[in-house]
Amino acid sequence: MMIENQTGGCVQTLDTQTSRKRSLFTVILKSTFQMTPGEKAELAQDQLPINPCDEYFGGRVPGSVRVESDLVPFKPFSDVVLIGKAYAPSGKPVCSFLAGLQVGNLASTIAIIGDRYWKKSSGVMKTKLVPSEPEPISSVDIIYENAFGGMDLDENHRGEWSLENPIGKGFVGRKRWKYAQDKPLPNLEDPNHLIRTWRDRPRPVGFGFYGQGWSPRVEYMGTYDDAWRRERAPYLPYDFQSAFYNGAHPELQLKGYLRGDEHVGLTNLHPTGRVEFSLSGLRPRLKVFGLADHRKNHPEVERDSSIELTMNLDTLCFFPEEGLLYQVWRAARTLLKGDLERIEKLWVAWR
Repeated sequence: MMIENQTGGCVQTLDTQTSRKRSLFTVILKSTFQMTPGEKAELAQDQLPINPCDEYFGGRVPGSVRVESDLVPFKPFSDVVLIGKAYAPSGKPVCSFLAGLQVGNLASTIAIIGDRYWKKSSGVMKTKLVPSEPEPISSVDIIYENAFGGMDLDENHRGEWSLENPIGKGFVGRKRWKYAQDKPLPNLEDPNHLIRTWRDRPRPVGFGFYGQGWSPRVEYMGTYDDAWRRERAPYLPYDFQSAFYNGAHPELQLKGYLRGDEHVGLTNLHPTGRVEFSLSGLRPRLKVFGLADHRKNHPEVERDSSIELTMNLDTLCFFPEEGLLYQVWRAARTLLKGDLERIEKLWVAWR
């Protein structure tokens, strides 16, 4: 199969077997853009490659995923992700501030709070725990280790953990206050649902890729039981949901797809403070040659005939400190046995 790529980005194909007679053929286009404040993003001179696998911060596993693999067959929604830090306004250390990410009508805000821990309150008869005063901070890594979550295990490694973020901090599974005392609180919180007591279990917040084994994402994987082993393996179970492939925080998944020309606003996510610009507006066009609609009673087709597949913009990832972002478009089509060998050429270009 020949690929004629006129976009300057990176193009790769993926063929995922879904049953004995069917597969899902996917064409992936990844393009890197330069963020220019006040203007439209422009194609970067150096293009990031397509990621074949997940990459972790510092290479630590388990830990926060820095970037997920681009090699997934289909995403039903658009992912919006940001990799970086939150910066205090004017660069001066403060105890707390807000950081915000907006893409078109999709927006998320995080409360950034300095280091704290649970401590005994004073002046009350009944023992009570309260958060200590936050330490002033000038920047914080936006990673899930700094969000609410974590594990609460005893000396025998038994206990509970956060199903939504087992690598975070602030989670208390045991029912007595003494187990919470001196435990750290998260640095990233939902400003509309701040932690008030050590019993609180808020949803973790963040802008990065969400763990594949975390709730609610893990529930989309389906059922792997004896019936699956007998009747379905090695293919995905019948109750698998493609929403599993969406890796952004659940609040940063757009139900539908991005257009690619949205206005972007980053608040306190860059040392300069507020950054605004627009996505490029570029949209790709994909033609597939040789994959004739022979299934529609058209067995004889001209050799240079083609079909056009829609490419959806399903991934948008920002790197504010580098001044870069990448976008991933994806087209998917179900193939019958033998269809893949008929494809002679792919042609990809900007409209």
